[in-house]
Amino acid sequence: MATNLQQCYELTRTVYNQKTSNLLKNFMKLNKQFIHHGASRRFLIRCRARDVTPKHINDRMKSLLSTHFYSHTQKDKFNGKFCDYIKSSILNFEISDIHSHLNHLNKKMNKLKTVINSIVRDVRITKKFFGLCREKLLQLITVFIINSIKNSTTF
Repeated sequence: MATNLQQCYELTRTVYNQKTSNLLKNFMKLNKQFIHHGASRRFLIRCRARDVTPKHINDRMKSLLSTHFYSHTQKDKFNGKFCDYIKSSILNFEISDIHSHLNHLNKKMNKLKTVINSIVRDVRITKKFFGLCREKLLQLITVFIINSIKNSTTF
């Protein structure tokens, strides 16, 4: 029986076909995307909770902030509450967008899992594959958590 994902892909390709092996790889790829985007969402939500604007939003705002004003009072108003409102709106849109994308990925993963289970009738193979996926994904989550803790000190 396969002891890692690569062996599981090769076993599936041998027992079934390349297309079935590719379904397993796509399932893993979707899971990795889900974890990555989940970490991004958590980062953005943490930024919103701490009232911090992420760097990528501040960078996008630079072109707006360089707008020419004749009046200093208008420029001060623009650079004050109005820019804060735009930044928080962009942040909220990004959180909402990632949330929608995560729902989409989750639906795709569930459909793909159903397809895999219908094609690969050997329960031992699917159980082993999904177990190996879980192990690999837990490793990825651990890396994201460690990086998150490291980055939170420079937040």
